[in-house]
Amino acid sequence: DYFYCSAISLAIFDPSQQQHILELMAEAKANGVITVFDSNYRAILWPDQTRAKEVISQAWQHSCIGLPSWNDEKELFDYKTPEDCIQALHQWGVQEVAISQGQQPVILSCNDGKQHIDALHVTDVIDTTAAGDSFNAAYLMARMHGEIPETAIQWGLRLASNVVQHHGALIPRDKLPSWQALTNE
Repeated sequence: DYFYCSAISLAIFDPSQQQHILELMAEAKANGVITVFDSNYRAILWPDQTRAKEVISQAWQHSCIGLPSWNDEKELFDYKTPEDCIQALHQWGVQEVAISQGQQPVILSCNDGKQHIDALHVTDVIDTTAAGDSFNAAYLMARMHGEIPETAIQWGLRLASNVVQHHGALIPRDKLPSWQALTNE
């Protein structure tokens, strides 16, 4: 029911493989699959910024849900404001956008309008590795369970705020929040 891809996934493949993934995304979307993209731009993985823009722009055009980071989008596309980014994504056909901004509120923009959802305050940030991936995982889990985007953002923020309090991308299993803690309103 869902097809998830990130720019890191695309960046590690050669151009023909990138094109194949983009075609799979387009086909999936055309067949009613909810396609999800995280631009997760890492300049070092791309031969140049022009190629990254080309491929990432195409991925956005095949996406239903966008989970971008404001810093990545600003760096790659030189948007002046998060709202400029959101407008561009909607013009490319992305219906649901949750743009993260670090400690600033997540901006949700979809058919119901736009709203800002405050990030959770974390006093003991140890390592931000995998914060975005954790946010995305919990966000998509919530959406797959029928939750609305606002609730999905809360789940994402809860998991990401837990992950940044540990070293490395993989935290110990016993430190993962329980399902109840993640979904608790």
